[in-house]
Amino acid sequence: MSRHRLSPLFDPRSVALYGATEREGALGRLLLETLRAGGFKGPIGAINPKRRKVLGEPCVRTAAALDFVPDVALAAVPPAALSAVVDDCAARGTRFVVVYASGFDTATDSGRAAQAELLGRARSRGVRLVGPHCMALMRPASGFDAGFSPGRVKAGRVALLSQSGAVVSALLDWAAPSGIGFSSVLSLGRALDLDFGELLDWYLFDHQTDSVLLYLEGVHDARGFMSSVRALSRVKPVVIMKAGRANDVTRTTGASHSDALTGNDRVFEAAIARAGAVRANTTFQLLAAARLLALRKRPGGQRLAIVANGGGPGVIAADAVAADALDLAELAPATVAALGVGLSTHGSRRNPVNLLTDADPARIETALRAVLADPGVDAALALFVPQTVTTSEQAAEAIVRAATGQPKLVAAVLAGGASAAAGQRRLDGAGIPQLLSPENAVDALALLQSFAVNQQKLRQTPIAIDAGFEPDVAAAEAMYRRVIAAGRTLLDEVESKTLLGFFGIGAPPSIVATLPAEAARAASRLGFPVVLKVLSPDIVHKSDVGGVRINVQSAGAAHAAAEDILESVARLRPDAKVTGIVVQPMIRTRHQREVYLGMATDPMFGAVIAFGAGGVAVEQIDDVAIGLPPLNGLLARSLVQRTRVARLLRAYRNVPGIDFQKLEETLVRFSALVCACPWIASLDINPLVVDEDRVTALDARIEVKAPADMLKVHWRGAYGHLAIHPYPRELEETVTLKNGDAVLLRPIRPEDADLEREFVAALSPQTLYRRFMMPVKELSDAMIERFTQIDYDRELALVALRNESGGTPGAPGSRLVGVARIIPTWEDGTAEFAIVVGDWMQHSGLGRELMQRMFEAGRVRGYSVIEGIILGENVSMLRFCERLGFTIKLNPDDPAERIARKTLD
Repeated sequence: MSRHRLSPLFDPRSVALYGATEREGALGRLLLETLRAGGFKGPIGAINPKRRKVLGEPCVRTAAALDFVPDVALAAVPPAALSAVVDDCAARGTRFVVVYASGFDTATDSGRAAQAELLGRARSRGVRLVGPHCMALMRPASGFDAGFSPGRVKAGRVALLSQSGAVVSALLDWAAPSGIGFSSVLSLGRALDLDFGELLDWYLFDHQTDSVLLYLEGVHDARGFMSSVRALSRVKPVVIMKAGRANDVTRTTGASHSDALTGNDRVFEAAIARAGAVRANTTFQLLAAARLLALRKRPGGQRLAIVANGGGPGVIAADAVAADALDLAELAPATVAALGVGLSTHGSRRNPVNLLTDADPARIETALRAVLADPGVDAALALFVPQTVTTSEQAAEAIVRAATGQPKLVAAVLAGGASAAAGQRRLDGAGIPQLLSPENAVDALALLQSFAVNQQKLRQTPIAIDAGFEPDVAAAEAMYRRVIAAGRTLLDEVESKTLLGFFGIGAPPSIVATLPAEAARAASRLGFPVVLKVLSPDIVHKSDVGGVRINVQSAGAAHAAAEDILESVARLRPDAKVTGIVVQPMIRTRHQREVYLGMATDPMFGAVIAFGAGGVAVEQIDDVAIGLPPLNGLLARSLVQRTRVARLLRAYRNVPGIDFQKLEETLVRFSALVCACPWIASLDINPLVVDEDRVTALDARIEVKAPADMLKVHWRGAYGHLAIHPYPRELEETVTLKNGDAVLLRPIRPEDADLEREFVAALSPQTLYRRFMMPVKELSDAMIERFTQIDYDRELALVALRNESGGTPGAPGSRLVGVARIIPTWEDGTAEFAIVVGDWMQHSGLGRELMQRMFEAGRVRGYSVIEGIILGENVSMLRFCERLGFTIKLNPDDPAERIARKTLD
């Protein structure tokens, strides 16, 4: 347990190079020269059966001839030789092979078969593959460089993981003059085996990494990727650049609105936001974000003040602010007055502040101090262009003096080439981020603000079905079974609205008529005006075939409208099966707005929710925001606010605003439907009518999955159709302990931070020492955050709550009295457990209750082994584990510790 399972790959102590050669230009020679030039201190084993020496170093036929076991093997060999490399590594005990060749020709059957055979061979022998077409593997701090980028890479605190070797080379080249260093660099190539989901775990444990940059073009395992990014971004900033916007695939016009509106790039954007990461659109943004995030100082909001020694740069930056997720701060009168001291009337005291080109260091410092003192300013950007009055170094000193001791973020742009170099070095040394241009700086600051917003989304723990809301899931399941038994996958409109009703989403009453005369009678019963719509399993968009009549005012008009609909459909869609005419009241209020609410199944990220402007032209307007379920009130509100139509939903002139609370409640209920019904493939509510009093679904279309498609979902559990695991409310349980106390056991939540802090403060010094294996008085805010904000997909923490006043456990006033958790370890299939019970609750049976549930949680999450480290002096804990079936062994890395290990049946 002392070394991460990916350490031999990312931080190797020894290397084998297959295909080592002296041939000029060959990969085997380039890699050997690069390894030697980088200063790698570990042994390098050259392997080539055709040579005995390479570049003056011994060369062997196989790894068996080496006097060490290589941590990692670099394979600079053709694809046909890779199977032999895998066999040789497996026999020697090397578990990682980095493939530099371009791989097999997957355009041919033989190439695909050879690739599948290689992957199967590697997995059966316990060997993991990186690549094919890997171009870089580096650990700069240890001098390990197995790549082809020119020049030495500076050691630093930023990790870079990329699917493209060319992007790696470009980023490293741009980073060098900016002074950005890297903790590790890896290009994945085609990621035949190891992919982002597994590799990101390394950075979670790597003490040399403070932030992570990702460049990707696609995701193979969306749920694994999301789980890893969410876990990592809780403790380290993650910046992602994804290519492929231009190739965004939207569906054909015959599909549902949700399919047409939820292109894969939009879904990816939504996924990144929920993962707490931030997306960069350009390589310069990626590097700028890395520089800012490395400083660990964040803007407190989106209000930016700009101070420049020229009008042009300030206006350029202000234009960039208008295009980004930032606002120009409105300066307070006192700030404007302070800026006027020493500034001629030709300058500007408004934001952006123009100090003019004759600004001396004192004026620059005074202006920055003034805007930073303004409570309406969250961050400041200093722009300096070369001039004769003040050198760049003097300007940098002024910026440093103003920023020193400031809690607010200050960024700077010192424009120019050689004349700005000294000032740029001074800012770097003071830890003040200096960017290339006004636009680049604003982009980077906007990314920081997006990061803050996304971190708030990450901290949300929505429940699949919220407490106090009891939908009729059983009735929904029964409807699905009836539809499938009838050989259908498309619900008609009446069935669709009925299903919405099971989840508390209102719709007007409907009557299905088969003849025009029946439609007229139905209209009379419902009251006028009414709407008539064709009912057909073959027609997706009813308006396209003349299948809708609105504002029908009489029985005679209803009869005529029904005849018109049937005639129009028969003429335009003679192949369509018409099962009837739907008659419903005409819902029309003075201030109503029409919006759209839908769900689609993304091939990578599963179920996604779309909200935006509704009506017949929904696809042409193309105003939708995408969110990943589950949603809570805050996430639903964010989804609405990200659309243009949100402005029309607010009050304007004499038009009242809609009931946003009811709309958000509807979105949360819609999310519950999506979570509870994995068999839904797509769902459209269009229009969803909203006004100041109500939210009503006027039309709905639902397509369900065939039973064969459901098999792909069920193997991943109840929420296998979701990329984000909801808060597992089903694990909440009240138990009575053997001492008679009733306690509520439930998964931990972010809002438990204060309870966790109070619990730790109440523990005895001995209990704290045995839990954390070092003297602890209290937990830092970062540790509390890490303990209470977890990814339920692969880890779990259960808390025990006891009501000290004898009331219901978990009710207000309850106290946390115990907690147990399992987390992923560095070893595949193994989870580490930890448990602590309050001193006042020991010997109550609480520990056994918690651990039994940890065993089941481990099984559900795919773990086969659960283990933990226990102090040897903690005899009571060791005996407790033995009674639960653990085997106890000495920790080979520390004789004062024991490893308790249990196989999960």
